[in-house]
Amino acid sequence: MRRIAICLVSVVIGAAWAQAEELDLLPLGDDARAHELASAHAGTAYDTRTGEVLDEPALLDRLARGQVVLMGEEHTSMQQKLFHERVLRGLVERAPNMVLGMEFFLRSDRDALARWSAGELDDDGLLREVGWYDRGSYHWEYYAPVMHAARELGVPVVGLNVDRDIVRAVNRGGLAGLSDAQREAVGPVDVGGSADHRYLIGRYFGETIGLLPPEWFENMYSAQCVWDVAMARSILADLPPDGAMMVIVGAGHVAYDLGISRRIADERSAADLDPVEVVTFVPVTAPPPDPEGDPMGHPMSASGGGAPEDKPAQFVRSLADVVGVFENTGGIEAYPTVGLRLGAAEDGSPAIQMIWPDTRAAALDFEYGDRVLDLNGVRPEDLSHLRRLVADLEWGDRASFLLGRGDEVLEVAVLLVPDIVDVEREVAPGYTVETAAGFNPDGTTPVAAAEPIDETSAVLVSRDDAPVRVEVRHGEVVDEVHELDDAGRVRRSLYRVARPDGTVEIRRERDGDGVVTRVTRLDRTGAVIG
Repeated sequence: MRRIAICLVSVVIGAAWAQAEELDLLPLGDDARAHELASAHAGTAYDTRTGEVLDEPALLDRLARGQVVLMGEEHTSMQQKLFHERVLRGLVERAPNMVLGMEFFLRSDRDALARWSAGELDDDGLLREVGWYDRGSYHWEYYAPVMHAARELGVPVVGLNVDRDIVRAVNRGGLAGLSDAQREAVGPVDVGGSADHRYLIGRYFGETIGLLPPEWFENMYSAQCVWDVAMARSILADLPPDGAMMVIVGAGHVAYDLGISRRIADERSAADLDPVEVVTFVPVTAPPPDPEGDPMGHPMSASGGGAPEDKPAQFVRSLADVVGVFENTGGIEAYPTVGLRLGAAEDGSPAIQMIWPDTRAAALDFEYGDRVLDLNGVRPEDLSHLRRLVADLEWGDRASFLLGRGDEVLEVAVLLVPDIVDVEREVAPGYTVETAAGFNPDGTTPVAAAEPIDETSAVLVSRDDAPVRVEVRHGEVVDEVHELDDAGRVRRSLYRVARPDGTVEIRRERDGDGVVTRVTRLDRTGAVIG
C-alpha cells in the first residue's frame, strides 16, 4: 500500500496501491505534459521533460540544476529517507553552498537547529526543545539519516513551517478564523488561484469529499494553501543568494507543480523579481509482482509485455520534473504505530484522546479518557515523556499500557508485528502466509505449514521462503507471537495476555541439535521471573 504524503488536517488518507496509482495519472499541471504517460522501473528515475531514464549520478546532475530542489516524500518510507541522504551528499558535491529545508521543523526552531548543528544539542535534546513528538511528527529515525548528513557536511538546517495552531485555526474557521497575530505571521494567502490544485486536493480526500459539508472542504483547502504559501515564503527567505536549498516535504505539496513551486513563482512575480529555478521530484511506487505470474501488456501481444516480476510504475509526465520509482514494500513501515492519540486529562495527566479506526488499538479494550499510568513499567513524567516512550517502540515489542479507568486499573497490551496483508488482502512482496501446523514452542521440530482450518488458526509467516514467526490471531487481534530461528524453531514467544505467573515473554537458547538449554521468562516491565 502506498500512502499519499500530504498533511491534511484531521483527515487520515490511506489508499490501496491502485488508488494511489490513479493519483499519479491525473491530467493536471503543465499542459504540454499533462496528457503524456510514462513508465519506469524500481530503482530508476525518469526525467519527464526529456524522457530520459536516469541513474543516480545523472539524477544528481539533473537536480543540481535547481536553486530550489523540492524532494517530495512519503513520510514513512525508509528507503526514500536513505535516498535523501545520498541526494544531499551528491548535491553538496555539486553545489557547495547548500541549505536543507525541512517541513517538520518550524521557522521558530532556528535557534535549536543551529545549536544542534553546532553539536551543542544531541538528538534527544533537539527533539525535547522543539517538541517534535508533541507536534505529532513522524518517527525521528526516518529523518535522522539526512539530518546527520547535514550536520556532518556543515549544511545549515532550517524549518519551513508555521505553528500548527495557525493551520488548525484555518481548518476550523477558514482564513477568517485567524487571529490578528496569526494573520500577520502568515501574510496574505490566495485560495482561488488554481482550479487544478483544488481538484487535486479533492482527489486526495477520495470518497471522503462527498461526505463533507462544502464549507468543511473549503476550510481544509484553505489550510492546505496556507501551508504551501508559508513554506514557499520560508524557502525564499532562507535561500542563499549564491547557493541552493534542498527541501524535504510531503509529495502532495510538490505534485504537478501545483503546491510550493507554484507559490514560489507567484511570490517572485508579485515582487517583480526574476524566477527562481525550481526542480521538483516526486516518488512513486512500483506495482507488486503478479502472484499468478501473468504477463503484462496487451492480451493479444505475442510477447505479453514485460516480465511479471519487474513491472514498471506508470505516471503522467506532468507529475514532476523528475519521478523516482521505489520498490513496493506492501505498506510495511520501518517503525510501528499503535493507533492512539495521546493528550492531557483535566488534571494534566497523560490520557487517551482518540483511538484511530482500523488500527491495532481499535481492536482492543482502549477507551476514550483512559489515563495512562505507565508503559511497560515506566511511569511517564508528563505527556511529552509518554509520547517519546511510545515513539521508542519497535517491531517485536509488547506495548503494555497500564490504564486508569475511573477507580479501576487495568492492563491493555499490543503485540507489535507488521501487518503484511493489506486491506485488499494482498500479501506484501517477499512474504508468504500459511496456516501453521500444531507445534511445541520448546520442541526441537521446526514449525511447518498445514492445511487451513479456520480464522483463528495460527499462521506461519515467511519472508523470502524463510520462516520468520508464527502469529496466533483471533480476528484482528494478535494474541501470541512466536519468533523463529534460522531452523524454524521457536526462540522467543510473546503473549498479549499475561500467563498465570505474570510471564509475557519467553526467551529460549538452544544447542546445535535444537534442544532448549535455557529459558528466561520476563514480566510486563522486562524483569526476569524466577
